[in-house]
Amino acid sequence: MFINSIEPYFRNNIIPEISELRTSVLAFQDQQSERLDRSLERAGVINYIATILSVLFSIVLAIYIYRSIANPISKVSRSAKKLGEGHLDERISVSSEDEIGELAKAFNTMAAGLQRSTVSKAYLDNIIESIQEALFVADKDGDLVRANSAAAKLMGYEADEMAGISVANFYNLKEMKKTYEEHQNSGNTFEFSLTHKNGDHIPVLFSEAKLFDIQDNYVGTVSVASDISERKKAEEEIRTSLREKEVMLAEIHHRVKNNLAVISGLIQLQSYSSESQEVQKALTDSQMRIQSIALVHEMLYESESLAYIPYDKYINDLLQAIRSLHLNDSENIKVSSDVVPLQISVNQAIPCSLLVNELILNAYEHGLSGKEEGNIHVEISEQYEQVSIKVSDKNKGIDVGDFEEKNSLAISLIKTLTKQLHGSFSIEKEEQGKGVVFSVQFEREN
Repeated sequence: MFINSIEPYFRNNIIPEISELRTSVLAFQDQQSERLDRSLERAGVINYIATILSVLFSIVLAIYIYRSIANPISKVSRSAKKLGEGHLDERISVSSEDEIGELAKAFNTMAAGLQRSTVSKAYLDNIIESIQEALFVADKDGDLVRANSAAAKLMGYEADEMAGISVANFYNLKEMKKTYEEHQNSGNTFEFSLTHKNGDHIPVLFSEAKLFDIQDNYVGTVSVASDISERKKAEEEIRTSLREKEVMLAEIHHRVKNNLAVISGLIQLQSYSSESQEVQKALTDSQMRIQSIALVHEMLYESESLAYIPYDKYINDLLQAIRSLHLNDSENIKVSSDVVPLQISVNQAIPCSLLVNELILNAYEHGLSGKEEGNIHVEISEQYEQVSIKVSDKNKGIDVGDFEEKNSLAISLIKTLTKQLHGSFSIEKEEQGKGVVFSVQFEREN
């Protein structure tokens, strides 16, 4: 009965309330769900915006950090690398007063100190390349580590081909060592021959020195070579020309000697045809003068030098010729000589020879003429480039005061020849009063 009585109430009142409440709850639930969706949507937008802003902020922060820290450090790194490569003028611009700025200032100070105390690589490169001679720098194994463009050109290589090439490609190491040891006492520069890339030999003036590091360890060698091909060619041309001129001069002296011999022979024939003693004497004196000149040319022809003659040997030959012409009938008149080894130039040899000839003839003719015996002594010495000629007759001799008046031609010749030698002439009595001494002094040409 209760069930029958409450069921209508429940169906009519409770169930509709529950249904209405359910509808309200569902509606509220939908409303809250929509609100939540909108909130989530707003949150997603906010989160997206926040993410974008975070990324932008991170980018800005990264840029700031790069500009304020990473970029200056990178600049310092690049500058340090350049400084290590030898660019000692490298500097960093200082734009801040922070730690990076202090680091830049320290770097600039260090670079300035290095620049003052160190020669830059570029500067050294300019010096090496400006050297006109070939420059080779090799390590202790003999491999090139550096060569300038002059070296590459001399050896026939490109500049970039030289590094690493063994110096054995350029010269024989044993021959170089031998040549270096031979010239060690006279200096480390000597003539040598390098081998071109094509196999040709290049004459050079070569110089080599050892290289040591700061610990005094041997690290290699540095060599300089100057091409002397043109000089060698010029020297050979000069030698050839000199040989030709020497042959020509020798032939000239030979022909002059022969011509003088012909003239001397003609004069001798002329003297034989004359009955006058005075004419015969004059012709014989002339013949002797010509023969003294011919002897000079003969010695020049036979000598290795065409500029100087061995005067000590010449005097002996001249005295022999005088004996044969003037003293053949006077066996008791002796001619002696005391001549030091002496070299006299051609310019002085002929006037000096004529002078000696004239002095000997005067000593004989005016000091010993008509005597059965006597002695003519010829003394030639040299001291400090001063040549002294003394001819003495070792007899009663002549009156010194009357000599110039009685022998005008002889004294004129003697004075002329002495003047030609830029010397001085004097006549004086022997110390014992026997005979006179004819003296001539002049300076020998070098």
